[in-house]
Amino acid sequence: MPNTYRSEYDTTDWRFGFEVEMLFGDLGLDRYKDLWDGPFDRASTRYCRDIAARLSEVTGVKWRGRDESPAKTGFYVVPEYDLDPISFPDNAVGGVELITPPLKMKDAEELRSIISSAVLQIEGGFVDPVSEDGQGWHVNVDRGSRNDHFNPAQAVGAMWEGDNTELDILLSNGRYKTSYASPQHHAYGPALIDAMRSPMFPMDACNLDNFLFRHLGKSKKYATNFDKLNRGYLELRHYGLSEFLGPLSIETLYGSIFKSLSIAPRNSAPFTDRLFERFVLLAEFTDNIGPLLSFQTRSTSDISLASWGRLLYKDELMANVSWEGFAEVFLAEADNPNQNRRFQLTTGIVAHEIVPSISLLALDAIYDGVRCDREFTSSSNAFNDAILALSEQYQSAELFPSEGLLDKMLVKPKGKTLT
Repeated sequence: MPNTYRSEYDTTDWRFGFEVEMLFGDLGLDRYKDLWDGPFDRASTRYCRDIAARLSEVTGVKWRGRDESPAKTGFYVVPEYDLDPISFPDNAVGGVELITPPLKMKDAEELRSIISSAVLQIEGGFVDPVSEDGQGWHVNVDRGSRNDHFNPAQAVGAMWEGDNTELDILLSNGRYKTSYASPQHHAYGPALIDAMRSPMFPMDACNLDNFLFRHLGKSKKYATNFDKLNRGYLELRHYGLSEFLGPLSIETLYGSIFKSLSIAPRNSAPFTDRLFERFVLLAEFTDNIGPLLSFQTRSTSDISLASWGRLLYKDELMANVSWEGFAEVFLAEADNPNQNRRFQLTTGIVAHEIVPSISLLALDAIYDGVRCDREFTSSSNAFNDAILALSEQYQSAELFPSEGLLDKMLVKPKGKTLT
Protein backbone atom coordinates (compact mmCIF):
# COMPACT_ATOMS: atom_id res chain seq x y z
CA MET A 1 0.00 0.00 0.00
CA PRO A 2 1.55 3.35 -0.99
CA ASN A 3 2.25 5.72 1.86
CA THR A 4 -0.09 8.57 0.91
CA TYR A 5 -1.12 9.29 4.49
CA ARG A 6 -0.44 12.77 5.82
CA SER A 7 -0.66 13.04 9.57
CA GLU A 8 -2.09 15.81 11.68
CA TYR A 9 -0.86 14.04 14.81
CA ASP A 10 0.45 16.68 17.14
CA THR A 11 -0.70 17.08 20.75
CA THR A 12 0.50 20.69 21.04
CA ASP A 13 -3.07 21.99 21.16
CA TRP A 14 -4.52 19.05 23.06
CA ARG A 15 -5.67 19.37 26.67
CA PHE A 16 -5.96 16.56 29.21
CA GLY A 17 -8.13 16.58 32.31
CA PHE A 18 -8.45 13.81 34.90
CA GLU A 19 -11.22 12.16 36.86
CA VAL A 20 -9.68 9.91 39.51
CA GLU A 21 -11.75 7.66 41.79
CA MET A 22 -10.22 7.14 45.22
CA LEU A 23 -11.05 5.83 48.68
CA PHE A 24 -10.17 8.03 51.64
CA GLY A 25 -10.09 7.41 55.38
CA ASP A 26 -11.07 9.52 58.38
CA LEU A 27 -8.65 12.40 57.53
CA GLY A 28 -7.55 12.41 61.15
CA LEU A 29 -10.89 14.04 62.12
CA ASP A 30 -12.98 12.73 65.02
CA ARG A 31 -16.27 13.17 63.16
CA TYR A 32 -15.29 10.46 60.66
CA LYS A 33 -13.65 8.00 63.07
CA ASP A 34 -16.85 6.50 64.47
CA LEU A 35 -19.55 6.75 61.84
CA TRP A 36 -22.62 5.02 63.28
CA ASP A 37 -23.70 3.38 60.04
CA GLY A 38 -20.29 2.53 58.67
CA PRO A 39 -18.74 4.08 55.53
CA PHE A 40 -20.65 6.60 53.46
CA ASP A 41 -22.95 5.10 50.83
CA ARG A 42 -22.47 8.46 49.18
CA ALA A 43 -19.72 10.74 50.44
CA SER A 44 -21.16 13.83 52.12
CA THR A 45 -20.50 17.33 50.82
CA ARG A 46 -18.68 18.14 54.06
CA TYR A 47 -16.42 15.11 53.62
CA CYS A 48 -15.59 16.23 50.06
CA ARG A 49 -14.82 19.74 51.34
CA ASP A 50 -12.53 18.37 54.06
CA ILE A 51 -10.58 16.37 51.47
CA ALA A 52 -10.47 19.43 49.22
CA ALA A 53 -9.05 21.51 52.07
CA ARG A 54 -6.28 18.94 52.66
CA LEU A 55 -5.45 18.79 48.96
CA SER A 56 -5.31 22.58 48.77
CA GLU A 57 -2.77 22.65 51.60
CA VAL A 58 -0.53 20.03 50.05
CA THR A 59 -0.76 20.81 46.32
CA GLY A 60 -0.76 24.61 46.47
CA VAL A 61 -3.84 24.93 44.23
CA LYS A 62 -7.40 25.62 45.33
CA TRP A 63 -9.63 22.53 45.44
CA ARG A 64 -13.38 22.73 46.09
CA GLY A 65 -15.71 20.11 47.54
CA ARG A 66 -19.07 19.78 45.78
CA ASP A 67 -22.08 17.48 46.00
CA GLU A 68 -22.00 16.77 42.25
CA SER A 69 -19.85 17.24 39.17
CA PRO A 70 -19.56 20.96 38.39
CA ALA A 71 -20.48 22.67 35.14
CA LYS A 72 -17.27 24.75 35.10
CA THR A 73 -13.72 23.46 34.91
CA GLY A 74 -11.51 23.57 37.99
CA PHE A 75 -10.16 21.42 40.81
CA TYR A 76 -13.00 19.58 42.55
CA VAL A 77 -13.71 16.73 44.96
CA VAL A 78 -17.15 15.14 44.43
CA PRO A 79 -18.87 11.94 45.64
CA GLU A 80 -18.21 8.83 43.58
CA TYR A 81 -21.35 6.73 43.17
CA ASP A 82 -19.76 3.65 41.60
CA LEU A 83 -17.57 2.68 44.57
CA ASP A 84 -19.54 0.18 46.66
CA PRO A 85 -19.03 0.56 50.46
CA ILE A 86 -19.75 -3.14 50.90
CA SER A 87 -16.31 -3.88 49.43
CA PHE A 88 -14.45 -1.10 51.29
CA PRO A 89 -11.47 -2.06 53.46
CA ASP A 90 -11.91 -1.38 57.19
CA ASN A 91 -10.14 1.99 57.17
CA ALA A 92 -12.09 3.48 54.25
CA VAL A 93 -14.73 6.10 55.03
CA GLY A 94 -15.87 7.24 51.60
CA GLY A 95 -15.30 7.11 47.86
CA VAL A 96 -14.73 10.35 45.99
CA GLU A 97 -13.68 11.54 42.56
CA LEU A 98 -10.94 14.12 42.06
CA ILE A 99 -11.59 16.29 39.01
CA THR A 100 -9.00 18.51 37.34
CA PRO A 101 -9.27 21.14 34.59
CA PRO A 102 -7.89 20.43 31.11
CA LEU A 103 -4.15 21.11 30.85
CA LYS A 104 -1.37 20.73 28.30
CA MET A 105 0.32 17.35 28.30
CA LYS A 106 3.40 18.48 30.22
CA ASP A 107 1.32 20.28 32.86
CA ALA A 108 -1.11 17.37 33.14
CA GLU A 109 1.76 14.96 33.80
CA GLU A 110 3.20 17.27 36.44
CA LEU A 111 -0.21 17.59 38.12
CA ARG A 112 -0.63 13.83 38.11
CA SER A 113 2.66 13.46 39.98
CA ILE A 114 1.66 16.18 42.45
CA ILE A 115 -1.68 14.54 43.21
CA SER A 116 -0.07 11.10 43.60
CA SER A 117 2.38 12.52 46.13
CA ALA A 118 -0.20 14.70 47.90
CA VAL A 119 -2.73 11.99 48.73
CA LEU A 120 -0.01 10.01 50.50
CA GLN A 121 0.75 13.00 52.74
CA ILE A 122 -2.79 13.50 54.01
CA GLU A 123 -3.27 12.13 57.53
CA GLY A 124 -5.84 9.35 57.57
CA GLY A 125 -6.27 9.96 53.86
CA PHE A 126 -5.77 7.80 50.79
CA VAL A 127 -6.69 4.13 51.17
CA ASP A 128 -5.14 1.51 48.89
CA PRO A 129 -7.33 0.24 46.01
CA VAL A 130 -9.78 -2.52 46.80
CA SER A 131 -8.94 -4.21 43.48
CA GLU A 132 -7.05 -3.49 40.29
CA ASP A 133 -10.20 -2.44 38.45
CA GLY A 134 -12.24 -1.07 41.35
CA GLN A 135 -11.15 2.54 41.11
CA GLY A 136 -10.91 4.23 37.74
CA TRP A 137 -8.77 6.89 36.14
CA HIS A 138 -10.56 8.70 33.33
CA VAL A 139 -8.66 10.93 30.93
CA ASN A 140 -10.70 13.65 29.23
CA VAL A 141 -9.12 14.63 25.93
CA ASP A 142 -9.86 17.98 24.33
CA ARG A 143 -8.24 18.25 20.90
CA GLY A 144 -8.20 22.02 21.01
CA SER A 145 -8.22 23.86 17.70
CA ARG A 146 -8.55 20.57 15.76
CA ASN A 147 -11.81 19.54 17.41
CA ASP A 148 -13.66 20.53 14.23
CA HIS A 149 -11.82 17.75 12.38
CA PHE A 150 -12.47 15.04 14.95
CA ASN A 151 -14.70 12.31 13.55
CA PRO A 152 -15.15 9.40 15.97
CA ALA A 153 -16.47 7.02 13.33
CA GLN A 154 -13.20 7.45 11.44
CA ALA A 155 -11.12 6.87 14.56
CA VAL A 156 -12.81 3.58 15.46
CA GLY A 157 -11.10 1.67 12.65
CA ALA A 158 -7.66 2.94 13.58
CA MET A 159 -8.20 1.96 17.21
CA TRP A 160 -7.67 -1.65 16.04
CA GLU A 161 -4.14 -0.87 14.83
CA GLY A 162 -0.77 -0.10 16.41
CA ASP A 163 1.22 -1.72 19.15
CA ASN A 164 -1.31 -1.09 21.94
CA THR A 165 -4.89 -1.18 20.65
CA GLU A 166 -7.94 -0.56 22.82
CA LEU A 167 -8.53 -4.30 23.13
CA ASP A 168 -4.87 -4.89 24.02
CA ILE A 169 -5.09 -2.33 26.82
CA LEU A 170 -8.25 -3.74 28.34
CA LEU A 171 -7.17 -7.38 28.12
CA SER A 172 -3.76 -6.68 29.63
CA ASN A 173 -4.74 -4.51 32.61
CA GLY A 174 -7.86 -6.26 33.93
CA ARG A 175 -10.35 -3.59 32.87
CA TYR A 176 -11.93 -5.70 30.12
CA LYS A 177 -14.16 -7.60 32.53
CA THR A 178 -15.64 -4.50 34.11
CA SER A 179 -19.10 -3.21 33.23
CA TYR A 180 -17.84 0.37 32.83
CA ALA A 181 -14.92 -0.14 30.44
CA SER A 182 -16.14 -2.39 27.65
CA PRO A 183 -14.25 -2.22 24.36
CA GLN A 184 -15.89 0.04 21.80
CA HIS A 185 -16.63 -2.85 19.42
CA HIS A 186 -19.03 -4.27 22.01
CA ALA A 187 -21.21 -1.24 21.22
CA TYR A 188 -21.34 -1.42 17.43
CA GLY A 189 -20.16 -5.00 16.81
CA PRO A 190 -23.35 -7.06 17.30
CA ALA A 191 -25.40 -4.68 15.16
CA LEU A 192 -22.69 -4.55 12.47
CA ILE A 193 -22.48 -8.33 12.18
CA ASP A 194 -26.27 -8.49 12.10
CA ALA A 195 -26.37 -5.87 9.33
CA MET A 196 -23.77 -7.73 7.26
CA ARG A 197 -25.94 -10.85 7.41
CA SER A 198 -29.14 -9.09 6.36
CA PRO A 199 -30.58 -10.96 3.33
CA MET A 200 -32.37 -7.90 1.97
CA PHE A 201 -30.11 -4.98 2.91
CA PRO A 202 -26.58 -6.30 3.61
CA MET A 203 -24.09 -3.77 4.93
CA ASP A 204 -21.87 -2.26 2.27
CA ALA A 205 -18.36 -0.96 2.97
CA CYS A 206 -19.25 2.50 1.68
CA ASN A 207 -21.88 2.83 4.43
CA LEU A 208 -19.59 1.77 7.26
CA ASP A 209 -18.67 5.27 8.47
CA ASN A 210 -22.31 6.33 8.89
CA PHE A 211 -23.18 3.01 10.54
CA LEU A 212 -20.35 3.31 13.05
CA PHE A 213 -21.30 6.88 13.90
CA ARG A 214 -24.87 5.80 14.70
CA HIS A 215 -23.80 2.85 16.85
CA LEU A 216 -20.85 4.28 18.79
CA GLY A 217 -20.76 3.61 22.51
CA LYS A 218 -21.97 6.84 24.08
CA SER A 219 -22.09 6.02 27.77
CA LYS A 220 -19.74 5.25 30.65
CA LYS A 221 -20.17 1.54 29.96
CA TYR A 222 -17.45 1.91 27.32
CA ALA A 223 -13.73 2.46 27.70
CA THR A 224 -13.91 5.07 24.94
CA ASN A 225 -16.98 7.11 25.85
CA PHE A 226 -18.13 9.23 22.91
CA ASP A 227 -21.02 10.74 24.89
CA LYS A 228 -18.86 13.64 26.06
CA LEU A 229 -18.20 14.90 22.53
CA ASN A 230 -21.18 17.24 22.82
CA ARG A 231 -19.21 18.94 25.59
CA GLY A 232 -16.13 19.24 23.41
CA TYR A 233 -14.02 16.35 24.70
CA LEU A 234 -13.67 12.57 24.65
CA GLU A 235 -13.54 10.44 27.80
CA LEU A 236 -11.04 7.56 27.92
CA ARG A 237 -11.70 5.00 30.70
CA HIS A 238 -9.10 2.30 29.94
CA TYR A 239 -7.04 2.47 33.12
CA GLY A 240 -7.50 2.20 36.86
CA LEU A 241 -6.02 3.99 39.85
CA SER A 242 -2.89 1.82 39.84
CA GLU A 243 -1.89 3.24 36.43
CA PHE A 244 -2.63 6.80 37.57
CA LEU A 245 -0.20 6.30 40.46
CA GLY A 246 2.28 4.44 38.25
CA PRO A 247 5.41 5.60 36.40
CA LEU A 248 4.27 5.37 32.77
CA SER A 249 3.39 8.60 30.98
CA ILE A 250 -0.03 9.33 29.53
CA GLU A 251 1.46 9.28 26.05
CA THR A 252 3.08 5.90 26.66
CA LEU A 253 -0.18 4.44 27.95
CA TYR A 254 -2.37 5.95 25.23
CA GLY A 255 0.03 6.49 22.32
CA SER A 256 -1.74 4.32 19.73
CA ILE A 257 -5.18 5.63 20.66
CA PHE A 258 -4.00 9.25 20.48
CA LYS A 259 -2.70 8.54 16.99
CA SER A 260 -5.98 6.96 15.99
CA LEU A 261 -7.90 9.97 17.29
CA SER A 262 -5.81 12.28 15.15
CA ILE A 263 -6.78 10.64 11.88
CA ALA A 264 -8.70 12.94 9.57
CA PRO A 265 -11.68 11.48 7.65
CA ARG A 266 -9.93 11.81 4.31
CA ASN A 267 -7.07 9.63 5.58
CA SER A 268 -9.06 6.89 7.29
CA ALA A 269 -9.76 4.50 4.39
CA PRO A 270 -6.90 2.03 5.11
CA PHE A 271 -8.14 1.58 8.68
CA THR A 272 -11.88 1.35 8.00
CA ASP A 273 -11.22 -1.05 5.12
CA ARG A 274 -9.38 -3.39 7.47
CA LEU A 275 -12.13 -3.04 10.08
CA PHE A 276 -14.73 -4.01 7.47
CA GLU A 277 -12.68 -7.06 6.46
CA ARG A 278 -12.45 -8.18 10.09
CA PHE A 279 -16.21 -8.08 10.44
CA VAL A 280 -16.81 -9.85 7.13
CA LEU A 281 -14.98 -12.81 8.66
CA LEU A 282 -17.02 -12.50 11.86
CA ALA A 283 -20.27 -12.43 9.87
CA GLU A 284 -19.21 -15.61 8.03
CA PHE A 285 -18.26 -17.20 11.37
CA THR A 286 -21.69 -16.29 12.75
CA ASP A 287 -23.40 -17.89 9.75
CA ASN A 288 -21.39 -21.06 10.32
CA ILE A 289 -21.99 -21.46 14.06
CA GLY A 290 -25.64 -20.31 14.14
CA PRO A 291 -27.26 -23.55 12.89
CA LEU A 292 -25.18 -25.57 15.38
CA LEU A 293 -26.36 -23.64 18.45
CA SER A 294 -29.19 -24.58 20.79
CA PHE A 295 -30.55 -22.85 23.88
CA GLN A 296 -31.36 -24.58 27.14
CA THR A 297 -33.28 -23.27 30.19
CA ARG A 298 -35.00 -24.79 33.21
CA SER A 299 -38.49 -24.63 31.78
CA THR A 300 -38.52 -23.42 28.19
CA SER A 301 -36.47 -23.24 25.01
CA ASP A 302 -38.06 -19.87 24.12
CA ILE A 303 -35.32 -17.34 24.73
CA SER A 304 -37.85 -14.50 25.05
CA LEU A 305 -39.28 -16.14 28.18
CA ALA A 306 -36.02 -17.13 29.86
CA SER A 307 -34.23 -15.20 32.59
CA TRP A 308 -31.10 -17.26 32.13
CA GLY A 309 -29.89 -20.13 30.02
CA ARG A 310 -27.06 -22.07 28.44
CA LEU A 311 -25.96 -21.91 24.81
CA LEU A 312 -24.83 -25.26 23.45
CA TYR A 313 -22.60 -25.70 20.41
CA LYS A 314 -23.00 -29.16 18.89
CA ASP A 315 -24.71 -30.11 22.16
CA GLU A 316 -21.73 -28.95 24.29
CA LEU A 317 -21.96 -25.99 26.68
CA MET A 318 -20.15 -22.98 25.20
CA ALA A 319 -21.80 -19.87 26.73
CA ASN A 320 -24.13 -18.68 29.47
CA VAL A 321 -26.81 -16.08 28.84
CA SER A 322 -28.80 -13.95 31.26
CA TRP A 323 -31.91 -12.29 29.94
CA GLU A 324 -33.97 -9.45 31.38
CA GLY A 325 -35.20 -7.73 28.26
CA PHE A 326 -31.57 -7.24 27.27
CA ALA A 327 -29.03 -10.03 27.21
CA GLU A 328 -25.63 -10.54 28.78
CA VAL A 329 -23.41 -13.24 27.28
CA PHE A 330 -20.48 -15.06 28.90
CA LEU A 331 -18.23 -17.60 27.19
CA ALA A 332 -17.95 -20.80 29.22
CA GLU A 333 -14.38 -21.79 29.98
CA ALA A 334 -13.34 -25.41 30.52
CA ASP A 335 -11.96 -24.97 34.04
CA ASN A 336 -15.11 -23.35 35.46
CA PRO A 337 -17.90 -23.25 32.88
CA ASN A 338 -20.58 -21.72 35.11
CA GLN A 339 -18.60 -19.13 37.07
CA ASN A 340 -15.56 -17.99 35.07
CA ARG A 341 -16.67 -14.95 33.10
CA ARG A 342 -13.39 -14.13 31.46
CA PHE A 343 -14.96 -13.10 28.14
CA GLN A 344 -18.27 -11.34 28.44
CA LEU A 345 -20.54 -8.84 26.74
CA THR A 346 -22.63 -6.99 29.31
CA THR A 347 -23.55 -3.74 27.56
CA GLY A 348 -27.10 -4.85 26.72
CA ILE A 349 -28.00 -6.66 23.50
CA VAL A 350 -31.32 -7.75 22.03
CA ALA A 351 -32.19 -11.37 21.26
CA HIS A 352 -31.17 -11.46 17.58
CA GLU A 353 -27.72 -10.06 18.50
CA ILE A 354 -26.83 -12.88 20.91
CA VAL A 355 -25.24 -15.14 18.28
CA PRO A 356 -23.25 -12.23 16.73
CA SER A 357 -22.08 -11.43 20.26
CA ILE A 358 -20.69 -14.94 20.59
CA SER A 359 -18.59 -14.26 17.48
CA LEU A 360 -17.27 -11.02 18.99
CA LEU A 361 -16.27 -12.80 22.18
CA ALA A 362 -14.55 -15.51 20.16
CA LEU A 363 -12.49 -12.78 18.51
CA ASP A 364 -11.65 -11.30 21.93
CA ALA A 365 -10.46 -14.72 23.09
CA ILE A 366 -8.29 -15.03 19.97
CA TYR A 367 -6.75 -11.60 20.59
CA ASP A 368 -5.97 -12.54 24.19
CA GLY A 369 -4.09 -15.58 22.97
CA VAL A 370 -2.24 -13.90 20.09
CA ARG A 371 -1.57 -10.49 21.70
CA CYS A 372 -1.36 -11.32 25.42
CA ASP A 373 -0.19 -14.95 25.17
CA ARG A 374 -3.04 -16.28 27.32
CA GLU A 375 -4.81 -19.41 26.17
CA PHE A 376 -8.59 -19.68 26.27
CA THR A 377 -10.07 -23.17 26.39
CA SER A 378 -13.79 -23.37 25.79
CA SER A 379 -15.89 -25.90 27.67
CA SER A 380 -16.93 -27.05 24.18
CA ASN A 381 -14.24 -28.95 22.28
CA ALA A 382 -16.07 -28.30 19.02
CA PHE A 383 -16.18 -24.57 19.68
CA ASN A 384 -12.44 -24.63 20.43
CA ASP A 385 -11.92 -26.01 16.93
CA ALA A 386 -14.14 -23.26 15.47
CA ILE A 387 -12.17 -20.54 17.29
CA LEU A 388 -8.88 -21.99 16.07
CA ALA A 389 -10.14 -21.96 12.46
CA LEU A 390 -11.23 -18.31 12.84
CA SER A 391 -7.82 -17.39 14.24
CA GLU A 392 -6.11 -19.02 11.28
CA GLN A 393 -8.32 -16.99 8.92
CA TYR A 394 -7.27 -13.77 10.65
CA GLN A 395 -3.63 -14.75 10.48
CA SER A 396 -3.88 -15.66 6.80
CA ALA A 397 -5.64 -12.38 5.94
CA GLU A 398 -3.11 -10.41 8.05
CA LEU A 399 -5.93 -8.77 9.99
CA PHE A 400 -4.33 -8.80 13.41
CA PRO A 401 -3.02 -5.34 14.41
CA SER A 402 0.01 -4.28 12.46
CA GLU A 403 2.64 -3.28 15.00
CA GLY A 404 3.94 -0.50 12.78
CA LEU A 405 0.91 0.42 10.67
CA LEU A 406 0.05 3.65 12.47
CA ASP A 407 3.67 4.75 12.79
CA LYS A 408 4.43 3.89 9.17
CA MET A 409 1.49 5.89 7.89
CA LEU A 410 1.88 8.81 10.28
CA VAL A 411 4.18 11.51 8.95
CA LYS A 412 5.59 13.97 11.42
CA PRO A 413 4.32 17.50 10.62
CA LYS A 414 7.12 19.74 9.41
CA GLY A 415 8.34 22.23 11.94
CA LYS A 416 6.36 20.64 14.78
CA THR A 417 7.37 18.41 17.64
CA LEU A 418 5.20 15.51 18.81
CA THR A 419 4.71 16.11 22.54
